[in-house]
Amino acid sequence: MHSVECESGVLEEPCGNHTNANDRGAEACYQTFPVQISPGEASPSQASADELQTRFGPLPLDPDRQIRFRGGLPGFPQIERFQLDPLPGIETELLLLQAIDTASVGFITLPLPEDLDVLRPDDVAAVGRMLDIEPGELMVLAIVTLAESKGGVDKYLNLRAPLFIDTRRKVGAQVVLANPSYPMRHRLVPAAA
Repeated sequence: MHSVECESGVLEEPCGNHTNANDRGAEACYQTFPVQISPGEASPSQASADELQTRFGPLPLDPDRQIRFRGGLPGFPQIERFQLDPLPGIETELLLLQAIDTASVGFITLPLPEDLDVLRPDDVAAVGRMLDIEPGELMVLAIVTLAESKGGVDKYLNLRAPLFIDTRRKVGAQVVLANPSYPMRHRLVPAAA
């Protein structure tokens, strides 16, 4: 596990089997990842070498959109290869981070632009330095949990453990931010029309 000091605390890059005293352990990781297919559901399978059948429909495989997470993600240490694409058949700002070798594992994510004031710029810059990612090549994603509500569907962002992706080298890491002010379930309020 890597760590670096920053203004708001220590940043830690978890390995696939991480445990961190500040998070709720592996059980919380599964609660944060709503796209994981439950036991007993039919598991999608790879239809051909060029297309992956996912819970959201077929996904054309594209090596230019694939990202490697060394050591996997918390709760999924054996799954390192993912592809980042728009959700199939839906017009939205949300992206699908789909495991390539395990079609039943995918995560809904949201790119975090710099003007969305949910992460401190100093913390993002510190993680970028820790992972040796140039500022112009850094993409930050939050894993999204969807929850039905009276008004439709609420979106919650995991700001405690965002994904940091080097868009040039096509590698990424999920980094647990030690600052407890970053919640695991930050409600995303829709913009006023």
